[in-house]
Amino acid sequence: GTGCTDCDSSTERNEVESSPAVFEGVVYFGMDINDFGPAKGGFFAVDARTGFLRWYFDVETAATCFANPDDEVRRFDGYHSAEELGLPADFFSTRRGCDFDRRGTSCGNIWSSATIDVARRRIFTATSNCDTDEDPETPEPFPPMPPYDAAIFALDIDSGRPVWRWRPRDVDNDDLSIGGVPNLFEIEIGGELREVVGVGIKDGTYYVLDRDGVNEITGNIEPYWQTQVVPGGDIGGIIARAAVGEGKVLFSTAVGVDLNDPQSPAAWALDATSGGVLWDDPNALPSYGPTSAIPGVAFMGSIGGAMTAYDTATGARLASMPGSGPIASPATVVDGRVFFGSGTGERGGNPGRIAFQVSLLPSPISAYCVAGTDGCPESGSCEDGNPCTENEANDEGGCTSTPIADGTACNLGILSGLCQGGFCLLDASGCDDGNQCTRGIGGGSSGCRFEPVEDGSPCNVRGTPGSCLRGTCVETPREE
Repeated sequence: GTGCTDCDSSTERNEVESSPAVFEGVVYFGMDINDFGPAKGGFFAVDARTGFLRWYFDVETAATCFANPDDEVRRFDGYHSAEELGLPADFFSTRRGCDFDRRGTSCGNIWSSATIDVARRRIFTATSNCDTDEDPETPEPFPPMPPYDAAIFALDIDSGRPVWRWRPRDVDNDDLSIGGVPNLFEIEIGGELREVVGVGIKDGTYYVLDRDGVNEITGNIEPYWQTQVVPGGDIGGIIARAAVGEGKVLFSTAVGVDLNDPQSPAAWALDATSGGVLWDDPNALPSYGPTSAIPGVAFMGSIGGAMTAYDTATGARLASMPGSGPIASPATVVDGRVFFGSGTGERGGNPGRIAFQVSLLPSPISAYCVAGTDGCPESGSCEDGNPCTENEANDEGGCTSTPIADGTACNLGILSGLCQGGFCLLDASGCDDGNQCTRGIGGGSSGCRFEPVEDGSPCNVRGTPGSCLRGTCVETPREE
């Protein structure tokens, strides 16, 4: 983007939420604009030593823009002007592939990190959904979505050009985005070993495709198998990366569509070859974090504040390790120790927002050991970090969590609320997302939800008068 550091979120929406992939001196990462327009996201290849742009893939137009070898481009995106980006006035017209349509659509968002297939020299990544409508006055495009939205696709690592793409639907106004990192693995299908790529989606389904795109059984670009485990929704389904190994695909699922009625089970193991369900945990709390695994053990965090270790063969709970807040990070296992982060929040925007307040809470680091080993107590703890459950050891050597009475006072850090259905639901204080065209509503384990204000409500776009339309501020056309 422009490099702006003192403007509001209506002026500069660009953000990087994915982890970078680094290969042969180049950094690869996606950018999004948080589904807010008029703007759009894209995918970058940047020199790891200098920070200069190598190439940029524009998700909305499928164009790849190449910087010249002597260019020193440190700021770029697919919608700001050359002047705003600090580029020469003729940059877009004189650089190969850069003269694409730069109108913002609120789409092209990439939450997912990239996976690199070294042998094929391909990058696999995925995109968010793209809201569409038939109103020419809004930044959203006409249906269907542009072809690389809500899709898993492969890019050539050297040229940045697309190789193939696939998606489960052409119209998606239900926010069934793809945010997980694609998994690369091998399975036997039709009597042959196939190299495949798999990814979970917010529709509650895990999909497995050939790494070359074409299903060798059907001859079409389509999955070898797909398994839906929960209905999914805009705050549910498979949000983060799965772990694959020992013939299994292991992942957790998120809330769904209603914070007060989360979908379950929320912990899963599928057969990597067929997609069949091997086991699930109906007592697992929803999770927005990636799953990690070592031989025999899978680790899944949850919004309840615990990292759970599962036996990958049976699904039995081996341990429950409490964190200091909701866990959205993966577990990392090094030399017999388990490390993970906890806590949520957003350090930016309105300090009155719950997300900002939560980001100020301390997030201590905890170390965990195996009960009975040298220097570790004989008995472990069943505390799951959720203030709205009671926890105790069961006869099988595991832990049982029981929701406490609805209406019981609870706290998430400095924020107060009431227990309901085993979750601490916060009050409405501080619900403000900085968007002039939405209103915050309290009551949820994540603090707030936001609904569009009435269409036509006044707002402004970078100081220019506008009006709200479906939760977005649209600039009022100027009279000639």
